[in-house]
Amino acid sequence: MERFPAEVENRIVRALGAYLRATPSRELPAPVRRFGSFAPKALIPHRAALMAALDDAALRARVVEWLGDGKTPLKRPDADLLRTVAERKDGWVETLRGEERATSPARRPPTSDGERLEREREKTRKTRDELQRVKSETADAQKKLRGQVADRDRAVADLQGQLKDAQSAATLAKRELQQVASAAERDRRRHDRAIEKSESEKEKLQAATRNAKREAREHLSRVRKLERELASTKASRATPGRSTPRSPARRAPLAVPKGRLADAKETLDEWLTTPRVHLLVDGYNVTKAKGGFGDLRLESQRERLIDEVGRLARRKGVSATIVFDGADLPAGAVPRRRKRSHVSVEYSRPPDVGDDHLVAKLGSMPTDPVVVVTNDRELQGRVRGLGATVATSDQLLRLIR
Repeated sequence: MERFPAEVENRIVRALGAYLRATPSRELPAPVRRFGSFAPKALIPHRAALMAALDDAALRARVVEWLGDGKTPLKRPDADLLRTVAERKDGWVETLRGEERATSPARRPPTSDGERLEREREKTRKTRDELQRVKSETADAQKKLRGQVADRDRAVADLQGQLKDAQSAATLAKRELQQVASAAERDRRRHDRAIEKSESEKEKLQAATRNAKREAREHLSRVRKLERELASTKASRATPGRSTPRSPARRAPLAVPKGRLADAKETLDEWLTTPRVHLLVDGYNVTKAKGGFGDLRLESQRERLIDEVGRLARRKGVSATIVFDGADLPAGAVPRRRKRSHVSVEYSRPPDVGDDHLVAKLGSMPTDPVVVVTNDRELQGRVRGLGATVATSDQLLRLIR
């Protein structure tokens, strides 16, 4: 790139800057894209780079096209100067040289010492005035800055006060929360102790109830035994000369088949092949056992068990009795009964419970083999005392499934 005097190149660079600012950045060549936001004076230090960029024919073509739109903000002399550089027609260098002479200041005849002194004084006054102006502006700026600093300090002090108040409030809230949590914990502990005490009293009451029932059953058993002995004594007195009657025959439990476990379903299945055997079932103990029908309503539990035991009794050719606790029936309700060929269904009457009804039922039956089905250990002990064979609810459920 041909170089020209600084004043000419400055005019060219400022004119080129107008094009760069008016053109979208994406349409500018990479070397000059960064100058699109520069102010005219800011371009002067980059004069050499911008003059060199004008060697790009594509860039010059875009500049010529932009100048041809007639919408440039440039004055006519500057636009003509930039067009000359961009088009580079023959003699363009000489044209710029002529521009150099036109912009060069005319030589003035030497001035006198008085004029030079006056000019120096004028420069000094201007400098002093400028300095005074700068000092005044600096003082105003400092005053404004001090005001801003004071405002900031007041704002900081206000924020610090607010922060202190917030911290105090947070501390108070935390203390109150701790007090509430401590009170809640004390209430919880008192509640837990009350529950433990209530459960303990409940267990004691249940134990006392069980003992009372057991004593009542034992007393009733002794009374019945005495009644039987009294009846036997009266009978012996009424028929003198006859020999003392033999004790009534006693029911014997069935033996566990060889090679079987007592709680296997196959054992119960084989017991049910015994001649004249009777199946006596503790109803709710079976339906509510694991694997039973506890997810159904009580009425549905009863119907399901009756149906399943009925099918088993028909298949094995045995008779069966199912005993349910009548206390679980709604007040005044009459249980629905359907005729079953092999199964009879009985309900205890309050205050009797189902276990007592089952034991009484067993005691009233002939001495033929009876298999009692229940998981209740206390009931198992009572029926074993009457010679019954005990099977578990789990065995029956596995057999009828």
